[in-house]
Amino acid sequence: MKQKTSDSPINHRKRYRSANGTNRVYRDGYRYKLKQKIVLSDGREIVVVGSGKTRSQCEENTKRLCKKRLSQSGETANKRESLADYCQHWIDNVKEYDGTKNNTLTSYRTALSKRIRPLTQGVDIRSVKREDIQKLYGELQRLNLSFYVVKDVRAVICGALDEAVESGILSSNPARGVKLPPRVKRDPEYFTGRQGECLALCWEDIDFQSEPPTLKVRRTISRVTGKGLVVDTPKTLSSYRTIPLSQDLVEELKRHKKTQAQQKLMAGGRWDGRDFVFTTPSGKPIDSANDRKAWVALLRAAGVPYRKLHCARHTTATLMHSHSVPLLTISRVLGHASISTTAEFYAHVETDTKLQAINTFSSVVSE
Repeated sequence: MKQKTSDSPINHRKRYRSANGTNRVYRDGYRYKLKQKIVLSDGREIVVVGSGKTRSQCEENTKRLCKKRLSQSGETANKRESLADYCQHWIDNVKEYDGTKNNTLTSYRTALSKRIRPLTQGVDIRSVKREDIQKLYGELQRLNLSFYVVKDVRAVICGALDEAVESGILSSNPARGVKLPPRVKRDPEYFTGRQGECLALCWEDIDFQSEPPTLKVRRTISRVTGKGLVVDTPKTLSSYRTIPLSQDLVEELKRHKKTQAQQKLMAGGRWDGRDFVFTTPSGKPIDSANDRKAWVALLRAAGVPYRKLHCARHTTATLMHSHSVPLLTISRVLGHASISTTAEFYAHVETDTKLQAINTFSSVVSE
């Protein structure tokens, strides 16, 4: 029988009903969920889905979401509401409670405040047309924004309009079927040699005694507006992974642990007890913004042109690929959901590697 590993999430999707037929809390991945049917002030029935990390939190979030939906149904029945305001409602009152990751919520809020709200002035949720969505996407293309920024905008727009359909405000979603502007492919930056996962590492995630020594990735940390630094689970199942450590890295981590032990003695009672690997002098997790500042200072001291911190991840994949490491192995190490992601974005082949491939082919056909 296959054993569950400690770093693999549980995925029970079976739903249970109580004796009287009402829904009960059920497990879905690492979260609990609960479906509740409510009747709005205008007589319409809708289904509300709440979630939480524990059963009690799930029940509380579901009650809170139902209460908000009921109170808002009467207020918005005949109220003129902008598309942007309804997007805000969708993020705050729907996505906030359905298990969406904090980083994703932050991306959605950024897309709303910086892109959707300024570009949809005067567009009412009840009269939004397909042409309004096409105009929005066209403006985003004109601004030459990242494809992923545009994807966040589409996710918010489509999600909010789907909710408007579910609530009876719209008969159909005018954004469905509107295509995004064509994606402009850019080669990833990398050095010729993930932050949230690294900063969330705890010493219990590192096994120096196994053969080979390993590191388990099973949490991430990020700053969330209004909540500070928040430790959360990885976004996808493939992000949970166990990575073998080289001997050089093992020795470096052991030296770091000794240095940290000295810092702990100096801090005394001020030391944070959560056992993070990378910490401030008082043992608290490092803020990602401060980590980026340290990265920039390191590049400047080394006389290296500026590159984003994520470019170190691109470099890892590029170097492994150039030394004939299989794409599937690279994908598993990086925690990609699909090998196609690795092939498209990270396995950039340098000119020397291309030349080597051509020379090899030439030598074969000339024999």
